[in-house]
Amino acid sequence: SSVIEYQQDAFSIFPNPSVGDIQIILAPEFYDQIAQVNVFNLAGEKVSSLALSSLNNRQLDLNGLGEGMYLIEVRTDEFRSMEPLMIQN
Repeated sequence: SSVIEYQQDAFSIFPNPSVGDIQIILAPEFYDQIAQVNVFNLAGEKVSSLALSSLNNRQLDLNGLGEGMYLIEVRTDEFRSMEPLMIQN
């Protein structure tokens, strides 16, 4: 089995802080990756999950989440990366 490498700065989140609608922008070298996006609260619980076949400039609707800090994980066959997201209602 191959090792999934942790990749820093593989994507960015806009806007951050957000009221719930966010855009995930992958770094250019990852545009063609098929990715799983997971959203975790700070207790480590997965609160949302979405599979995206093309992640370049993808919108995510996280309006159902309460105010607070979350971690957005993007995972592909080659890498995983996490970025913090602040939700402010």
